[in-house]
Amino acid sequence: MPLGTGKEPGMKRKLRKTRNTIAFFQTFWLLSTAFGIHSCMHDNPQDIALLYSTMCDEMQNCAVWDKGLAAIEAFLEKKGYSSVRVTGAQLRGSYDLQRHKALWIPGGSAYLQWYELTSNGQTQVGLMKIRDFVGNQAKTYIGTGAGAAMAASLVEYQDEEPRRYGLDLFDGTAKGPQLSPGKDDLIAMEQVQLTSWPESSENLPWSIAGLLNHSPYFETNQVYHYGNNKDFKLVGYWNDMHDAMVYFELDGDGPAKRSGKVLLMGPHLEVLDPEGNFEDGPQWSVLKIFIDKVISE
Repeated sequence: MPLGTGKEPGMKRKLRKTRNTIAFFQTFWLLSTAFGIHSCMHDNPQDIALLYSTMCDEMQNCAVWDKGLAAIEAFLEKKGYSSVRVTGAQLRGSYDLQRHKALWIPGGSAYLQWYELTSNGQTQVGLMKIRDFVGNQAKTYIGTGAGAAMAASLVEYQDEEPRRYGLDLFDGTAKGPQLSPGKDDLIAMEQVQLTSWPESSENLPWSIAGLLNHSPYFETNQVYHYGNNKDFKLVGYWNDMHDAMVYFELDGDGPAKRSGKVLLMGPHLEVLDPEGNFEDGPQWSVLKIFIDKVISE
């Protein structure tokens, strides 16, 4: 008997098995493509979308402060949250924001952020998508510095015309810039007095150092507990008693039957100093308590 004759039936069986396996996966791929199954299998949505931009004006004001963004990304990674950068062009395009739990808009320039989200006022799609994300889909909006001011129905900054950016999550005014008490500095590390929010936390200090960097403070239009902003909470205040950080929920008409959450922070708790250095310290510990609260189910 030739050497190869006795092996041939086994080889044929292996080939048939291989062909059957390939055919199975080909069939499964076709079915999964048709019904959207494979897109779910390969989809690993990040917890938080971070607004990203490289746009700066001639005065070197930038839509997004790059060092603040880097600090936020480092904080999220350290504390176990995943994140992805998204641009204004993506948000006013077909980008699916619903795959995330939260949108975080960092510090920078509120005007340039609005410029990117609306293509200089030519479209409201980006703003509408964010409003739907929070109000109707019961997701979370986090704003720091300019990103917090963006959410207000009115922004009033010294020596500038009042602006209405149209996001209108916060029923009130973002004013500024907040000045360092007694020094009138625009950029400084200042103590932020903390309240008892969130109530369940036992690890909050009485105050924490936060970066004041042309930061806003907030004035609500509504009597507490009444108005469009449900469950309004003062989270922290500057030494001159201006509201530095606020939290509230936003009811919508969507099917979620739950409230979207909004956290607005004038101070930059993601960094240690005006140079944008950062490390895992007291600021990040406080910030984690806040973020855990606002993106919890």
